Amino acid sequence: MKPEKRKSGMNPNQLNQLLTQASGGASSSTGTSSEEVRTVFTNSSDHQWRKTFRNNRTRTAKYTVFTFFPRSLYEQFRRVANVYFTLVAGLSLTDVSPVRPWTTFTPLAIVLGVSLVKEAIEDYKRHQADKKENGREVEVWSRSRRDWKTVRWDQVHVGDILRVTRDQAFPADLVLLSSGTSDGVCYV
Repeated sequence: MKPEKRKSGMNPNQLNQLLTQASGGASSSTGTSSEEVRTVFTNSSDHQWRKTFRNNRTRTAKYTVFTFFPRSLYEQFRRVANVYFTLVAGLSLTDVSPVRPWTTFTPLAIVLGVSLVKEAIEDYKRHQADKKENGREVEVWSRSRRDWKTVRWDQVHVGDILRVTRDQAFPADLVLLSSGTSDGVCYV
């Protein structure tokens, strides 16, 4: 069986016919050339290989609720100045220190506290941006309904067939199957 050659300049009716015929891995045949046959599974949820890929969820935040304090304190104590002032504050607890402990612990606590609050606010903003990005919608071909359905970006899976319109952002890395322009090109 030889794969059918398709130009990227298909009209929408041809694309819908192709999608209707696609049943998760069948390749069509024509006897025009001696090219290598390659099977591509698209839009099929029953294949094991789909389970090996990660989801399409975007995550740019550094911390979770459980990892915030340990990881942010680790980040704070990677700075030499914070380690130095912690050692000085520890030495102020001894009898040989000429200063009282609260004079060194108070500025250290304020600096660390302000830095932790700043990190928390920045990470909260990252969580909000991730939520907004993952909540954007795109049209995905549904084999069962034989129609386009709208899903969130974080629900897009490897092998899904997506319809991206003019000036719409791409939710993932895509392979262009068809373009609506007369010359069959797509500008990214």
